[in-house]
Amino acid sequence: MICIDVDLNTKPQEIDLPECADEIELVGLVSNICVVSNAVVLQSKYPEATIVVDASCTDSFDKTLHEKVLDVLEGFQVKVTGR
Repeated sequence: MICIDVDLNTKPQEIDLPECADEIELVGLVSNICVVSNAVVLQSKYPEATIVVDASCTDSFDKTLHEKVLDVLEGFQVKVTGR
């Protein structure tokens, strides 16, 4: 497994992504902004990879949007665990 730790000051060109990946797990805040957008970007870069979002390791300021975005992620073929 490869762990890539980024923060708000990390520039996209500074992130050293691998050429391929079998599985990618996303955690963090905010599920209805950062997590969903990164899931879509990573899914386009790694179309064969399984994208996993552990719902117990992400959250939002709006609980209703959090639950809805988990449903949307499942619609994007993202594996949502920890619900």
